[in-house]
Amino acid sequence: MKQKITLFLFFGLLSFLLSSYRGGDAAQNGQDCTGATGSSGCSCHGSSTSISTTVELDSAGVPVTSYVPGHAYTIKISATNGTTSTLPKFGFQLTAVQSSSAGTGSAVDAGTWGSVPTGVQLTTPASSGLPINIVEQSTAITATSGTGANGTVYSESIPWTAPAAGTGSVAIYGIVNAVNGNGSSSGDKNNAASPVTITEAASCPTITVSISGSGHTLTANATGVTSYQWYLNGTLISGATSSTYTATTSGSYTVVATTAAGCSGTSSAYSVSTGIDALSLSDAVKLYPTATENNVHVEINGSVGSLRYYVYGLDGKKYDAGNIAEGTSNATISLGHLGAGIYIIRIEDQSHSANYKVVRQ
Repeated sequence: MKQKITLFLFFGLLSFLLSSYRGGDAAQNGQDCTGATGSSGCSCHGSSTSISTTVELDSAGVPVTSYVPGHAYTIKISATNGTTSTLPKFGFQLTAVQSSSAGTGSAVDAGTWGSVPTGVQLTTPASSGLPINIVEQSTAITATSGTGANGTVYSESIPWTAPAAGTGSVAIYGIVNAVNGNGSSSGDKNNAASPVTITEAASCPTITVSISGSGHTLTANATGVTSYQWYLNGTLISGATSSTYTATTSGSYTVVATTAAGCSGTSSAYSVSTGIDALSLSDAVKLYPTATENNVHVEINGSVGSLRYYVYGLDGKKYDAGNIAEGTSNATISLGHLGAGIYIIRIEDQSHSANYKVVRQ
């Protein structure tokens, strides 16, 4: 019986040790590896500066160096495998504390963490015995990009709301532990990021944003901003984060401009028509002559997109069709292969169409 109990305890201890390499050190061992509470590194894993680790505060995807009290941000931790080891999975710890208490055993939390992604947990002081909250893995996380070899990237972004006014500067600490997944800490590598200090900004001033246009090119006009995001009919346009945007679709465009502190302003709507308005077609496209033995010339005066034309007889039969590329100012439609008679040339873009009557002599 004694032997069975001993074996049971042995395998139970072994199971705990193996699981400890997958879950967070704060939750399992009550350990802060970031340095925010004065300790640094994870003793059960090897440290390597070849795991380059950084932390940053992001506003709308753009790193910022100050926060506006009560505003929503994202704290991002990322690392790259610069070793020769294959490390396909990772764990991490991330925390934000008041700068005045950073690096001491009496560190004080700053801000509030939002919902964490799958495989991540918020370990509270009640669970860890530490004075601060620690965001960390709940299980080994698959690398963000790469398969574990040199150059593999590990990254997590966690929503964070800035603290109340008067808190002062905030220090962000983080550490990444890249692992080989062999069930033990052997061969794993970690490295702590250099803490980043984020200063407290004043309340947001009014950010005035306007849009000016030249053809299909729209330009955001704002002062003191560092990032932009364009919207079409109220829907975010993915990747449209420059101060200029070339419209390819008709609609109502707006742009949100954001400062380094996370303050933002939204422009009034700017309407764009990328196609031909049938009601004013004669101002944009002209066809001549209206009586010809061979060709009809198309003169495009407006800034329009690509066009398609169709040639119909009065009986409704389609005799020809073709394309006119975007940016073309002059084009030719040949009627020389058709018999004498009256034809209708229909011109279309993605949204509108118009008909022209032409006589083939």
